[in-house]
Formats: sequence, C-alpha cells, structure tokens
Amino acid sequence: MTQSAMRSETSLVAIKGTKHGLTVTLLNGPVPDMLAELDDRLTRTAAFFKGAQVTLNVENPGIGAPQLGDIEALLSRHQITLRRLSASSPELAAAAAAHGLELVAPESPEPRNSSPALARVRAVRAGMAESDVVDADASYPAIVLRRTVRSGTAVRHEGHIIVVGDVNPGAELIASGDVIVWGKLRGLVHAGALGDTDAIVCALHLEPTQLRIANTIARMPDRKKRKPAPETAGIRDGKIEITEWS
Repeated sequence: MTQSAMRSETSLVAIKGTKHGLTVTLLNGPVPDMLAELDDRLTRTAAFFKGAQVTLNVENPGIGAPQLGDIEALLSRHQITLRRLSASSPELAAAAAAHGLELVAPESPEPRNSSPALARVRAVRAGMAESDVVDADASYPAIVLRRTVRSGTAVRHEGHIIVVGDVNPGAELIASGDVIVWGKLRGLVHAGALGDTDAIVCALHLEPTQLRIANTIARMPDRKKRKPAPETAGIRDGKIEITEWS
C-alpha cells in the first residue's frame, strides 16, 4: 500500500511516519467531520499512538486559532503530544507560537531518496537476501534506519520498519506493518500495531524485552533453549510463534 492509498477517497485525515516521527495531516473538508474522524482513528489505534509526539500539517483552511486548541486537547486525551505545526496561515502560525509549538515549513513532496524502491535497494545492499526484503509498493511504505536505536528512542511508523543495526534495551519500535532488524533486537517491539495479525518480527538476534504483534503479546522462551540463529515471530493459531528465520 502506498502512502497516498492509506486514506480513503473520503478521508479527511492522513497519518504517516517519517524518521522524525508521526505527521498528522488535516485535509480540506468540514472541520467537525475531520475532528470526529481524527478522534475515531486515534481511539481505534490507541496502542500505536499512545505516548507519541506528532507534527500537525494543516491543509484545511477552516482551522484557525480556536480549532488548534481543540485539536491539541483532543490529542492530549489520547496521550499524544503536539510538538510541531506546519501551516501557511499567518494567524495559525502565530497561534502555534503562542502554544509553544515549533513551526516547520509546509510539507514538500516525498524526497527521492526516501522512496520505497530505494529503501528496498538499501536493504539489499546492507546484506539482506532480496527474497527477505519487503516490497513496500505492494503493501505498506517502509522506512530504513541504518544505525543503532538507543535506549529512550521510540520509532513509530505507519508501515514497515527496517533497522540495519542493533535495537538496545529501552528503545521502542512500533509499526503497523512488519519489523525487521538486521542486528540484535533487545528493546520493545510491536508489529501490526493497527491490528494486522499477518505482521511479523524478524531479527538476527531476537531478544526483545516485550514482543507484540497486533493485540497478542508473546512470552519469550528461554534463550538457552533456542539455537543462536536468526529468528522470526508471527501469529499462528492465535499465539505468537517463534521460528528460525530461513
């Protein structure tokens, strides 16, 4: 699924992940309907967004200073913090500054170097077999992080997350799609966070502090009883099953 396909023709809200965090875009349409849709989506996907810090990209001309306060309160009810705002309206920019928000430039078209196709090439170059690389065009968009994800870092993405490096204890990876770690996975991981029970988690060294897929939580088997081999986790018969990644 491409990013443009992640919203229906009637959707007034678009949410996407970037390496800098989540961006919520408010599209043109009736403001009450837009707010209702945003509240509904956040309610249905509470586990994915809880604790997130987001950028608000306002494309709806009906949103002014009063509505900004309503939106910030709505996000707060879902334990989401509004950090940045992108808007072309000077009035809205002034209101954002009064709320202590960071102002960022209106979103530009998707950079060429972040395309799913290039993400696929990078993953292959990093050593993955091509058969192991997700075809992002056919499902969700993917992001590739070529670094160690350190303690205290939370990465949320509406799509797949691929890490070429280690994920340390205290770090969090939360994705609506798959999570693939070309290294040691020792932090919290949640794949299929929007309810996708077909999502998987793979790692060269799978030792997360918590492993979740959709609404299912796994109890990790004793490391001493498992072979030192790459492993994959997926839901089988309602439970998370861990097998060798082959």
